[in-house]
Amino acid sequence: MVKLELQDEERDTLAAVLDSNLFGLSDEISHTDTRNYKDLS
Repeated sequence: MVKLELQDEERDTLAAVLDSNLFGLSDEISHTDTRNYKDLS
């Protein structure tokens, strides 16, 4: 297991990037034609 030690600003930046990408991923999943991907969300 990898353990990251981040400063507060780094942690906040990483959290914002991950939140942004997860939001975009759900949009992509909702527009897919593959039912299996839709069922994952």
